[in-house]
Amino acid sequence: MQSLVWIPDSHGLVVEVEERGAHNLYRVPVPAGPRVPLVTGGMNTAPQLTPRGDVMVFLKQSAAQPPELFVMRGDLKPPLVRPLTGVNAAAMARLDLA
Repeated sequence: MQSLVWIPDSHGLVVEVEERGAHNLYRVPVPAGPRVPLVTGGMNTAPQLTPRGDVMVFLKQSAAQPPELFVMRGDLKPPLVRPLTGVNAAAMARLDLA
């Protein structure tokens, strides 16, 4: 486990887990329960929740994508993930990384 953030209602954690070279984000119920995948594939790091827990922001990157900020709705039910930034979009559009 790389990092963890308490969900504001104190009924769970968002944890960053390194698995087979990827950093995946999971929701883990407290006091016990199975982990629920939130964001998988690539490097998903630095999860942060708003005080109400209605939004999670995190960094996402891969071999073909530099780090960018992404957001997920606070009910933490995938696939409600979308990019917040596109700082490198113009430069990346000129490259053929396929």
